[in-house]
Amino acid sequence: MRPAPVISLTSFDKALEIIAVAGIAFSWIFLLMVMPSLPEKIPTHFDLQGKPDGFQVKYNELFLPLFSTIIWVALTILNRFPQIFNYPVQVTKENAASLYRKGTFFIRLIKCLVALVFAIIIYATYWYSKHSNSPISQGLLPVLLVVINIPILLMVIPAFRNKKV
Repeated sequence: MRPAPVISLTSFDKALEIIAVAGIAFSWIFLLMVMPSLPEKIPTHFDLQGKPDGFQVKYNELFLPLFSTIIWVALTILNRFPQIFNYPVQVTKENAASLYRKGTFFIRLIKCLVALVFAIIIYATYWYSKHSNSPISQGLLPVLLVVINIPILLMVIPAFRNKKV
């Protein structure tokens, strides 16, 4: 039985929450505003050179902000129960607060990144549909990969260093 969590949000935690909600709001508002001007078929997948290699009807783009919203809600609910997270060390009364803070911060960071990545994908798809010059081909794909993986590495590497095998 793990200790009950008592975690207060820091200013940085609150900023991450605001950024995540803003990313989701941007996704919905922007997409609903540009939807009428999009062609019936839009690119939905890009190869490593940034060229579209998959197309679908424009209304399928609505799934992106929907998935972003669902992920945000699910992770927000999950984050209320840090005592059920899987930690790399034994949770004790002495380390529970620190582990819970790190665990909830990681989930909050993931929520923020998901919202931003989906917003960027929506904007990139719109841009390519209108200009046939994808920002993905101009270096956006490597940036997205770094943005997604650095926070994960920042959390996983220290966890394995502290774990006694």
